[in-house]
Formats: sequence, structure tokens, C-alpha cells
Amino acid sequence: MKREETLLKGLGKFIEERNIQKVRKLFEEFHESDIYDHIKEWPIEKIVLFLRLLTEDEASDLFTEMEPEQQTKVINSLTTEEIADLFEEMYTDEAIDILEDLPEKITSRVLKAANSITRDKINKILRYDKNTVGYHMVLEFVTLTDDLTIKQSKASLKKQINKEDLEIVGNIFVYNKQTEKFVGYVEPDDIFAGEDNEKITNYIEKITPLKVSQHFYKAQELMTQYDIPSMPVLDSQQKIVGVIEAEDVIEKYKEADEAAYERAAIISNGKTYLESKVTDIFKARVPWLISLLLFGALTQIVIIAFQLLWAHHNMFNISSKMESITISNIAALSVGTALSVASSITGTAGNSGSQTSSTLVRAIALGEIGPKGSYTYAIKKELIVSLLIASTIFVVSFIRVITVWAAYGYFGKIKTVKSGEYLIIIAIVSSATFFITIIFGNFIGTALPLIGHKYGTDGAIFSGPVQTTIVDLTTIIIYFALTSAIFIPIADAHGKETVATLMPSISAIVQNSPTINYNL
Repeated sequence: MKREETLLKGLGKFIEERNIQKVRKLFEEFHESDIYDHIKEWPIEKIVLFLRLLTEDEASDLFTEMEPEQQTKVINSLTTEEIADLFEEMYTDEAIDILEDLPEKITSRVLKAANSITRDKINKILRYDKNTVGYHMVLEFVTLTDDLTIKQSKASLKKQINKEDLEIVGNIFVYNKQTEKFVGYVEPDDIFAGEDNEKITNYIEKITPLKVSQHFYKAQELMTQYDIPSMPVLDSQQKIVGVIEAEDVIEKYKEADEAAYERAAIISNGKTYLESKVTDIFKARVPWLISLLLFGALTQIVIIAFQLLWAHHNMFNISSKMESITISNIAALSVGTALSVASSITGTAGNSGSQTSSTLVRAIALGEIGPKGSYTYAIKKELIVSLLIASTIFVVSFIRVITVWAAYGYFGKIKTVKSGEYLIIIAIVSSATFFITIIFGNFIGTALPLIGHKYGTDGAIFSGPVQTTIVDLTTIIIYFALTSAIFIPIADAHGKETVATLMPSISAIVQNSPTINYNL
């Protein structure tokens, strides 16, 4: 370890001396990621000088390790020719990954600087949707025709790739010489071990290839099924146009994992979804939901403040001091709380459902959930989790509603003691709605990814929009139905005349009430 540190410290000295030979020799002794960890805090001028002392291939490898912000600075410091050389040495998928994270202005400069071959390759990939196989495929791959012998295959491979690189090639893809359609693949070991006179067709393995338009998750599914490190990608004419490699699939789902953790508070304890306990999932999700619920109290406070302002000006035909229990006061309380709490209910139900769908989409993508038994297990597990979360949120919601109104009563000198029983009823109604809608939201968040997987569609695409629409609509219906079921009989008991005078104002407020959704 000490030797490595000494060598890396000496790197800076060799760069300052412009000692190309020693710089390149030292670069060969370390992985580019280790070197980048050592130099990433250097001034950009020194990093650019380092890149210029390396071979084009080495410079390209080091550049791919850099953060987007640093890559931008490097590109701004390079000449047009140097930029072209840098990207010419990259595989197409690496170049795409880098360009995705760079500012549009920098991306345009790179594309203008790149030679026509590199630019055509990049543009070919960029025309595909980001979620498709075509967008993530590599355009550099090794092929043979099905009419060759082993000896002829070796000769053909020598023209395409050197022997050292051939040893790390995952698969060699074979196509029909006449039709140019994909036939199958052969492994490099079979080429090395086969007799010269044997036909390559004796070693061809048949597989179902990928199509450019398929969703990227299909690559992981087929690679797992066939247990192979790379898969061919075909166009509509069944011709090979690219390859998906295992490392790209791993990287893609690693990024998806990280995004899921941030977006949905998914547990990260080294366990699979099926191995994780219900209590672990509950503990990971509920703090985030409670935090958002409490933050949503701000919305409730703002809306109530405006309603009290309206009450002061007799917009509801009520006393601003709330000193008597009249039908007007009851209606104002029910409508006021309904408006102030509704947005939090839809937001919390949506968040809970999003957590569930994100967890299941990830589990499906990693092959942890399939149609044989685990569908039922996942549904049962999520039902238990939703009951635990819903019960917790019920209590927190009840305390929140009462606390906010009590705070207004204390600080605003509003006498709400006589109407306390109605506030308790409203708090129970809103909390009960939380309970029901969280369970419903979790059910939708569970069902959509599983349905999508069962019918060969990626649940990540439609789960969010469909779930948000269904949960929001259902939540509002449940909440106002419960509120109406309790307060309409009370209103009827106190007389319909006063209610009739209130309805136009109440209706206008409901129609124009804000809906704030904290969906992740």
C-alpha cells in the first residue's frame, strides 16, 4: 500500500517534468479509477496536461471515470482535434452515457468535433428512446457467417480483433451469409478448441435475441435465462445492429437501485425483497411518510388562515369567534378541515403507493419476484406493511388535526370549546380516510407492477401516472363521502334553510381548492 501511495505521489512529479514514458508506464500499473481518485482534486490545467501525456486510449479510459462537472471543464480546455481523439477511442455506449450528463452546449461541441464515423454512431443511438434496448446497445461487436469452418472462423476473427481481446469477448454472433439474418452465437472457447475442418454450425447456440424497440429490462431477463454475458440486438429485418453487455445491465440497475432508495426510502440492508422482514420495510417507509404528513400541516394552516379571514368577513355567515354552535359553524368546520386536510391525504396515499411500486419494480427487475408463488407472497407482505403504516398515520393525523385547530384557538383567541365534539369527529373522519386510502394506495402500488410484469410490460412506465390518477380520485371520493355521511344528517337536523344559503359558497371553495401532491 505504501508503495502504491509513493508511486501515485510521483505521478505529479512526472507530469510536471513532461516525462511521457514514466507517466504512461505508471498509468499501466494502476486501474484508471484508482488513478482518478488520486488526481480528482488537482487543478483542471494539471489534469488536462496529464491527459495529453497519455495515449488516446488511456486518456479516454481516464476521462470516462470523471464526474460530469470535471468532464465539462476538460472539454472546454481541449482543442477540437483532442476532443475528437478522446471520443473516438470510446465505445458508443460510454460516449452516450457521458453526453447524457453534459450540458447541451458541451454536447453540441463534442458532436461537432467528433469525426463522421463517431458522430454517426452516436446519432444512431440517440434516435432510440432511453428506456429501450436500442439506446443502451454497443455498436462494436464480433460476428461470423454460418458457412465457415473453424479454421476460416479463426482467420476472420484475426481481422476483426486481436487475440488478447478475443479472450475477453463474451460471445461471437453468427448470421446467415445469404440473408444476413441472425442465426445464433458461439463461444470463443469453442473456436479455440475446435478442429480446423469442423463447421462452425456444430457449435452454434440458439437463443431468442433482443429487439431494438424492447424495454431495457428485457435484456436482464434474457441474460438471466440463458446465463450469457452479452445479447445480440436485432432490427426489424432480423439483422444484428448491436449488442447489450452484462456490465451495462448491472450498471443500469445499480443506478435504478440508487434512485429507488432516494425516491422511495427502500431498505438497503443487503437483503432481497423476499428476504426482508415486514418490520424492516415498515421502519424504512413510515418515517418519510410521517415527515411529509407533518410538513403538510403547513398547507392545512395556510388554508385555515384564509378560511378564518373569510369567516371574519361573514363569507360563511358565521361568527369569527365561533362562540355558538350553529349549523353555519358546523358546516364551516367540516368544509374548512376538509379542504385543509384533503391535499395531505392524497399526497400521503400517493407517496405510500409510490414506495410500494418502486420496491416491487426493483424486485421484479432483479428477478426476485416472478409469477410462481411470489406474486401472492408479495401481495400479502405489502398488505401487512400497509396496515402497519395506515395505523401509524391514523394516530399522527388525528393528533395533527386537533393540534392545528387548538393552536389557532389559543393564538387566535378563537373559542372552539363548544365545537370540540365536531372537531373530534372531523379529525376521526380525516384520519380514517388516511387509513383507508393508504391501504388502497399500497394495493394499487402492488398490483400495477405485478400486472405489468405478468403481461410483459414494464410497470415502471405506467405505475406512477396511473397510480396517481386512481389514488387521487379515490381519496377525494372517500374523504368527502365520509364527511358528507356524518355532517349531512347533522345539517338536516338543524334545518335546511341555512345550509341552502351556504352551499354556493362552499361549492365554489371546493371547486377551487388547491391539491398539493407530494408524490416522490
